[in-house]
Amino acid sequence: MLNYMTMGEREKPTEDLLERILRLHNLKASNEIITGRTGRKLECSIGENYITLKDIKEPAFFLSARIRPADKSINFSLYTRIVAKKPKGFSQSGTHPDLHPREFIATALKYFKIQNFEINTFEATFLHEEQFYKLISAEIAAGKSELEALSSISITRIASAFGFTEINPRDIRIGRNDIKVKYKLPN
Repeated sequence: MLNYMTMGEREKPTEDLLERILRLHNLKASNEIITGRTGRKLECSIGENYITLKDIKEPAFFLSARIRPADKSINFSLYTRIVAKKPKGFSQSGTHPDLHPREFIATALKYFKIQNFEINTFEATFLHEEQFYKLISAEIAAGKSELEALSSISITRIASAFGFTEINPRDIRIGRNDIKVKYKLPN
């Protein structure tokens, strides 16, 4: 089972997130409040085709996974970091202490596998205010290709760790407010 932990305290599990999500699913519930390692209250919402984990006090910090069975894809929206110092509307800057993409992605993939969904495509959405958007944009502005810029971010390494190793340049969309990337399983 996957333990929900905070970075730097990997040996001290706080939540078995997958177990909680499965319990919610079995009870036909859709929401539960859980407490992260730092004491922050997090809302976990599940449905047949989605999982969302967000900070109750600062809901702009969230992790979301939504499955699209028709095209065998899962879309992740991961907002765990703020680049600016104390941005308007936030009590903290930097990385959220209890929301970690790697653990959430592993949990979502396991949950949907248990639900018998086939997933061939891992989609990531990086919002304009988020650090990954800024990093990718800066790398491209410095002359790197989109693929080279993507190779420098941890989400690409996470997708690869779960077997989603192929990126077609046609599957990269850089917009004014977000960047969307599709990572695919090898044929």
